[in-house]
Amino acid sequence: MERLWKAAVEEGGQLREDKLVRLGGARRIVQTHLVEAIRGLERDEQELAAEMFRYLVTRSKTKIAVRASDLAEWLGRSEEELAPVLEKLSRGERARILRRIAPRPGEEQAARYEIFHDLLIEAVLDWRKRYQQDREKQALAARVEAEERARGEAEVQRQKDAKNRIIRWSAVALAALLVVAIAMAVLAYVQRDDATSQRVLAQAREGAAEALLQLPVDPQRGLLSALRALQTKDTPETEAALRVAFTYPHVTAVLSRHEAVNGAAFGPGGKRVVTGGSDGTVRVWQAATSRLLWSRREHQAAVNSATFSRDGTRVVTASADGTARVWQVATGKAVVLKLHGPVNSAAFDSSGRLVATAAQDGTVSVWRGTTGQLLWSRREHQGAVNSATFSPDGERVVSASADGTARVWQVRTGKGGAVLRHRGPVNAAAFSSEGRIVTASADGTARVWRLGTSTSIVLRHPGTVNGASFSPNGRLVVTACEDGKARVWKVATGETLLVLRHGQPVDGAVFSPNGRLIVTRSADDSTARLWNATTGESLAALSQEALVTDAAFSPGGKQVVTAGVNGAVRIWQIATRRAILLEHRKGVNSAAFSADGSLVVTAGADNRARVWEAATGRSFRVLRHPSSVTGAAFSPDGRRVVTASAGGARVWEAATGKALWPDPRGRPLSTAAFSPDGRTVVTVSAGGAGIWQAATGKQVWFHAGVVTSAAFSPDMRTVVTAGAEGAAVWDAASGKAVWSRRSGGAVNAAAFSPDGRLVVTAGFDGTTRIWKASTGEAVSVLGSGPSLTSAAFSPGGEWIVTLSYNGAVRIWQAATGRAIVLTAASPVTSAVFSPDGELVLTASRDGTARLWEAATGEAVSFLRPAFSLTSAAFSPDGRRIVAASGRTAQIFVCEECAPIGDLCRQATRLVAPPPAPGTRSGHDLRGCPSGERER
Repeated sequence: MERLWKAAVEEGGQLREDKLVRLGGARRIVQTHLVEAIRGLERDEQELAAEMFRYLVTRSKTKIAVRASDLAEWLGRSEEELAPVLEKLSRGERARILRRIAPRPGEEQAARYEIFHDLLIEAVLDWRKRYQQDREKQALAARVEAEERARGEAEVQRQKDAKNRIIRWSAVALAALLVVAIAMAVLAYVQRDDATSQRVLAQAREGAAEALLQLPVDPQRGLLSALRALQTKDTPETEAALRVAFTYPHVTAVLSRHEAVNGAAFGPGGKRVVTGGSDGTVRVWQAATSRLLWSRREHQAAVNSATFSRDGTRVVTASADGTARVWQVATGKAVVLKLHGPVNSAAFDSSGRLVATAAQDGTVSVWRGTTGQLLWSRREHQGAVNSATFSPDGERVVSASADGTARVWQVRTGKGGAVLRHRGPVNAAAFSSEGRIVTASADGTARVWRLGTSTSIVLRHPGTVNGASFSPNGRLVVTACEDGKARVWKVATGETLLVLRHGQPVDGAVFSPNGRLIVTRSADDSTARLWNATTGESLAALSQEALVTDAAFSPGGKQVVTAGVNGAVRIWQIATRRAILLEHRKGVNSAAFSADGSLVVTAGADNRARVWEAATGRSFRVLRHPSSVTGAAFSPDGRRVVTASAGGARVWEAATGKALWPDPRGRPLSTAAFSPDGRTVVTVSAGGAGIWQAATGKQVWFHAGVVTSAAFSPDMRTVVTAGAEGAAVWDAASGKAVWSRRSGGAVNAAAFSPDGRLVVTAGFDGTTRIWKASTGEAVSVLGSGPSLTSAAFSPGGEWIVTLSYNGAVRIWQAATGRAIVLTAASPVTSAVFSPDGELVLTASRDGTARLWEAATGEAVSFLRPAFSLTSAAFSPDGRRIVAASGRTAQIFVCEECAPIGDLCRQATRLVAPPPAPGTRSGHDLRGCPSGERER
């Protein structure tokens, strides 16, 4: 007021309305006063003031009185550093921003500081936001300048190097005249072409590296960078970057017609989204297509909250205009609930028939949402009510107020119950599924209350707690704090389980519907962040490119919606793994797809093999055995199944489960497989390898000896075996030996190349060898190491993957012997190529299946199906994975496993959605790869 009066005196003595308007209004005068006060501070003191203001004003625009010692502790500074700034901001007429509150007589506490007047609160928040934005712009400008300088220096050096090369070649040209001149011309052309190619390759690799750095911070920008890198040049690095990008969330829709969006929420099933804007507009959208279903601007002030009823037929909105409105989703017609002041929140009960409202004047009310009838209203709070929510059973309402209390109300009668007290404003309160209540307060605590008792479990924080919510099962609580961290707590004990470091003040945090993820949001850094609720791992930052006002999961937990003050609402698709569970009573030894991918067969230690529908997980055939089943596989046409067990081999009709024949000798087998044409079966056991007619079970031939693996050649004319006597190739029809080799002793595995010209063996001595399939002539030796358990060619024959007893995996380039070591975190139990040979899938003892780019060894993504995996395999189209572990097998859809051309086209659609009428897309995107990249 002193500032306003001084301004009036300077204008002529009286503070009339017209003069106040000419001066820019009270808000403008207060802002000018604040700016002048801040200008009186040194640069480092301004930074300190911005940090202090964060703890002196809450997001709900409430000022807080804080001791200097508390400020010092929260900011990690000394009181001596803070003292000059506090002194300057609380003394004199020109700089009186803070008020020093001396301790009352008899109190031992030190003096506290608070914002001098409520009129300054909005100006302080606005100045702090603009100050932070200016600092971010300065930092960005400095980075851009440094990058430009580095690029300039690199270009100067490149030109200097080019000049030196020209000088050297010119000297040679003077000595060689015409012949050398012609050679020089040819060479210059080749070099120019090579230089261009190298420059493009470098740009592509740089883009891939940039994408991998951007993905954790801004997944949408990272996806765009990966796409541009691939379209610059298709390389192993750019393909890997794009595949990795598809493991992160990506924007599937942008809804943007508001000035600023204060709230956004999904409807049941995630099919619709409601948004509420600062301009008073309510809009309902179709989530999948971004189509606006309807828009209404009946509120006369900002919409503070918007949410669907459980059945999705209604939406309730709360507005600063003193009303809440219940809208029919189908028609956009509304029932008006009139109050006496701004409404901060409105929520449905579980039936969707009742609505609870929380008002700025301290009123809590319950209404009949279908008619607008007021059932009861209570004004026992002494401050603004920030929220009011129903209990899961609809019997109670809990309200959170700036007066430092949360109150529990009986829904039927409006009778007040428990009063839950804090020492500061209560920002939020919520029920658990078990009837507990969690409250979050500016006093630096969250509390978990059990109804019927006066005690609570205190969850202490170093700053204001902006929000708190329970996990779906009610056993955990996640809290959002001004110190830039969200925390996960155990409800029963109050133990801190996880600390999620968002980096800037966290405004809200909620669990996903299945409790596996957490989303946090911060207006200060314009992001929402996804976290693993079990490990605390940061999964992705969802950039809103403006202050984030809201973030929420869809009911299915597969999407997140974020809203910002820039008026944009983004719908993010989360890269979740939908698993289909296939369960045995005992351990699962193997799992495999049929050739068309429609069926899966599993082999179990419960003496059963099972045939399942891959799409649904329905078990429709059980193949019973007298002993544990060690392996099972489909015939190429999918009509039959061959199984291996301690009782021998069996062939079954897949459709009926009828056994066609058992092995009459009943030898204990480790594996059994069909020939490429499905007419014969090869079996492997510690006693030997044999070939059998698939239709009758008649033995074609049998080779006695300790055999560990056997496989047909692609043309089915020969069979390769590995065992204690080394490797051998046999005539498939007669069983006569074509050749045998014992180099290095026992061989644990052997396989043909796709064209049948080569054989690769995995030696007990740790050596990988390649042989000519026709003669047994040694072609090459690919290093040595720990004893090997398996070796196999990629579908194109370019690569070989080997697995050691110690769980180490190597990918070899067959032509050169170059090795790539896959650095898995746990010993690997199986390793296979994808059908296109671009990826390698490994299964580990830590329960993780991982995808790797074959050409580079780069980790693309991982699945965590169970505790310890025994095997993992691709479907024939490479788009699904089946993993066996413990008593289960699980089928996963693998989006990032799709052919790179398909991923590229999908990415193009995601980063360049159809432009709005009259506009053009801002992305300059070229075509996608149509075939295999250049090798």
